[in-house]
Order: sequence, then C-alpha cells, then structure tokens
Amino acid sequence: MGTIRSLYSVDQYAEALRRFIAEKIPKIAGDIHTIVVDASSLHMKIQIFTEKIDIWYSEMNEEGFYESLAFTIEAKEYQDSPHITRIHYAGPRDKVEESKILEWLNSLLGDTKPAVSFSLKEFSKRVDHKLTDFKAFAPSP
Repeated sequence: MGTIRSLYSVDQYAEALRRFIAEKIPKIAGDIHTIVVDASSLHMKIQIFTEKIDIWYSEMNEEGFYESLAFTIEAKEYQDSPHITRIHYAGPRDKVEESKILEWLNSLLGDTKPAVSFSLKEFSKRVDHKLTDFKAFAPSP
C-alpha cells in the first residue's frame, strides 16, 4: 500500500473537504438523486426518483432524544381531487405522525403555492362529455 506524508492536519483536510462540498452542491443540486447525511445530531437519507421521493430523517431534539420521520412521497395515479401526491409511511394511520410529517414538509416548502391540477368544474365537463358520448351509442327505444 502506498503512503503519502503530509504537513496538514486531519482537521485542516476535513475543513477543506467541507468547503469543497459546500461549493459543489449548489452547482449540482439539480442532478442530486441521493443525499446521505450522518452527523452527531442529524441523520438523513433522501432518494429522489422520477415519480417518488423516499425520506428517512432523524434529528436530536433539545432533550437529547432523536425525533425520526420515515415516509415516501409519490404521484397519485388518478385525479379525482386537488391532491396530486400521496405521502405514506409504515404502520397504521397515526394523526400525530401525519402532523409531524406535514409540519416538517411545510417548513421546507415555505410560501410555495400548491400546484393546481384538479378543478371540479373541468372534471364535471369531462364526466358530462363522456355521458353524452355514451348516450350516442345507446340503442334507441
């Protein structure tokens, strides 16, 4: 195994690598698909795929305990309401868990406006149109 001797300390290399990462991330942010953070008070893994995002997040609170969130965000396959994504997590439905997840996600979204993909008026027009088309092919009495 080759060995290189250096005059710099481990702390100096660590600081240089932190600066390098901080400089590179903004340049490649749009291309990042997996983020893994393992720090003393924060552990996180985020995987961004085409139609879904997997998130595992754990952060130490003021009392020294870890608060954890684990969930998946994915596009809904059907449009029957204004909701265009679904967020699911392991275990039975839990209002406390749901509020923790939504609170955390809303803190990330800030003042971002929701994407509008559903209009009851437009949906009704499509249903009426399909009913009209169906009636045209119905046998005459």
